[in-house]
Amino acid sequence: MDAIEKSWLLDHGTFDHIILAGDIGGTHTNLALFGETGSRLTMLYKCAYATQKVSSFFEPLGDFLSDIEARNRALRPSLGCVSVAGPARYNYCKLTNAAWAVDGKAVEERFHIRTQVVNDFNALSYAIPLLDREDRNQLLAVPHSDGTLPQASGDVMAVVGAGTGLGTGFLVRHGDDYRAYPSEGGHSDFSAFDEETIELKRFVMRSYPASPGTEPFLAGRGIANIYHFYKSRGMDTANELAEIDALPESERPARISALAKSSASCRKIMQLFVRIYGKYAARAALMYLPTDGLFIAGGIVGKNVPFFLEDNLFMQSFEQSYLNNIHEVLMGIPVYIVRDYASSLYGAANAARVLLA
Repeated sequence: MDAIEKSWLLDHGTFDHIILAGDIGGTHTNLALFGETGSRLTMLYKCAYATQKVSSFFEPLGDFLSDIEARNRALRPSLGCVSVAGPARYNYCKLTNAAWAVDGKAVEERFHIRTQVVNDFNALSYAIPLLDREDRNQLLAVPHSDGTLPQASGDVMAVVGAGTGLGTGFLVRHGDDYRAYPSEGGHSDFSAFDEETIELKRFVMRSYPASPGTEPFLAGRGIANIYHFYKSRGMDTANELAEIDALPESERPARISALAKSSASCRKIMQLFVRIYGKYAARAALMYLPTDGLFIAGGIVGKNVPFFLEDNLFMQSFEQSYLNNIHEVLMGIPVYIVRDYASSLYGAANAARVLLA
């Protein structure tokens, strides 16, 4: 079958394991080959396929393995991990935005590759320990409101990430590695925290049969929902409203964040979104006590870092508590923005290394 992209990076070396890594979304199916030595992962080969042109995972995987067989049989993988945009259970995941699924057991039976299937956010979590905290292109440490940067310590990290959905997870140290655990925390009930967010929750509740979780307020559609909320309250930006309303719903959040640099109304939308993000991140921090770091991931923060740092808006919302001792706990949590948020293939390879090798 035809691939969008094929790229050999290295086709030789001595490795403890050869690992298959996959990252499958509604648009692209990305596959990569890694060599693992100790805890070090080296990408050897990668391919990209159009997900909507594929009827089964066996198609791109068969093509991928045929290329490896033709190039260097010694590089055939013995284990792998595939991250999928959808709920993973029992080593199986049906794609949310495509008509096929990934079955780890079926992959093992057909291709003799021990395969773990995980949710895409779980794979992103496995990528976190591979990032360099000193490299600002990978991670940006967020100062607390008093200017301090708490020292990372302990054995627990947590990850929250707003994008198309709202991902949440945590990692616990096991020996020299971290093991990541999934969560559906993004669907926990939205907690309003002032009069404005109480009204916002009432507004959004009209679209759901029960009290909505946090995702409709904090994923990409959260920006759109805040926009519709302010619009219902008479937000007066006629020209901007016409431009935003002319777009499909899925394209409005990106346009709102782009206009926020020059529009007071769109800026107000983004500021409320950041405050909600800070509150949810604090809930995750109190749930997991991630003294080794709370990592804010996902495309929205990566594209809107200034809104999160300006006037300490995110951190002030994060730190606020009704109890002084809980405020002190939050002040001691190191917080990082993940800037290298396209690292799911490395995360999948690391998951295979930790879970299977």
